[in-house]
Amino acid sequence: MAALHRQERRLLRAGRLVTAPAGPLASAPRERARESLADNLIRCLGLLADEPARFARAAASWHAHWCLCVPQLTLADAVRARRAVDALAGPDAVPAARSLRALFDRHGLHDLADALERWLDGHADYEVAR
Repeated sequence: MAALHRQERRLLRAGRLVTAPAGPLASAPRERARESLADNLIRCLGLLADEPARFARAAASWHAHWCLCVPQLTLADAVRARRAVDALAGPDAVPAARSLRALFDRHGLHDLADALERWLDGHADYEVAR
């Protein structure tokens, strides 16, 4: 098991691990832990409309997944992403999504940027009912 974790850390440092290992998302079903960041983001965004009470936990899980999978992630960008994801559930959802998209573009995560852009296209006037 220790050898597996060393291998994952080496792949993360090299920027070649594109999905999170199962360990950090142990509370989720194993198949979800291997899904892409974009798939997890889409699921998370879907909760905003369908089950807003579950969004915060899903957002925290997605953010942890993102932090593990993004090579060369700085602490500042990790914090910016977390703040933007939190804001998606409030009245500043659209500016938060645009901020998050800029982070995705900065890190070359075009599949995430595209997924978020599709969500933005359908939510130009989006606000979560309080």
